[in-house]
Amino acid sequence: MNLAARGVFTEFGQRYKSSTRVFIDAGVYDEFVQMIARLAGRCREECEKRQQIDGTQLEKILEYIELGKKEGAQLVCGGKQHGKQGFYVEPTVFANVRDEMKIAQEEVGGGGGRNIVGL
Repeated sequence: MNLAARGVFTEFGQRYKSSTRVFIDAGVYDEFVQMIARLAGRCREECEKRQQIDGTQLEKILEYIELGKKEGAQLVCGGKQHGKQGFYVEPTVFANVRDEMKIAQEEVGGGGGRNIVGL
């Protein structure tokens, strides 16, 4: 479980090795979601180093976050722009993501890596 959790935010997608979707056994699901949320909180300082490519991409990511909420995914943490300057997004974790949701079907990244994780 620790390896899967660390794979989510490793390099924030900079080297295309981060997980953006993780399938978890129901028996450990709640514990895993809490673990990912704690890790996202610790990674928050790192997001200052992982700027999105531009304001257009930042808006696209924020739109995906809103869409995830509208489609019924549970926002566990993050989901907002980080800071007042630059194009930073807080590490964002969604729980209860279903296969038919756009955040499960499409890549949500933009130069600063994949900041949204669906569980």
